[in-house]
Amino acid sequence: MNGKPLAGKGCYSAGIACNLRSASGAVKVAGVSKDVHPFITQNAPDYDPAFGGEKDAPWQYIKNMRDGSQAFFKYFSVENASGINVEIKGDARGELECGFIRKGESAAAASVAIPVFCAGGWLIVSAKIAVPDGVYGLSFTYKGTGAVDFKSFTLV
Repeated sequence: MNGKPLAGKGCYSAGIACNLRSASGAVKVAGVSKDVHPFITQNAPDYDPAFGGEKDAPWQYIKNMRDGSQAFFKYFSVENASGINVEIKGDARGELECGFIRKGESAAAASVAIPVFCAGGWLIVSAKIAVPDGVYGLSFTYKGTGAVDFKSFTLV
């Protein structure tokens, strides 16, 4: 996206996901069954910035993460990270497993399960993390019942 890893601190929109899949696999955007697969959408129609301020800009998020759905983001230069916050909504109960996968490797160097209990509006769920400094891709996998909408994550 910008030729180097993103900062390992700060808030990122779920709309920047590089890969998105359901438990049954990935599909092309044109083939998405919105009842089965997660997909990226936005909270409002597009707008013309000449007629509205930045506060009116729509924001993107991942909708319909069901059991086994995964969103993958790359890459982040993580240093001294101590926690992760995730903004979600939906009607869901389970966990969102966040894995930190070193660039060039396939197994997570560290992971944390973030409890998910939501029934309605946006809320922030958090977990402490212990991950060695380095460059990582982040994988978020939902395990549970119902469906989660995923707005953003913050590395602290």
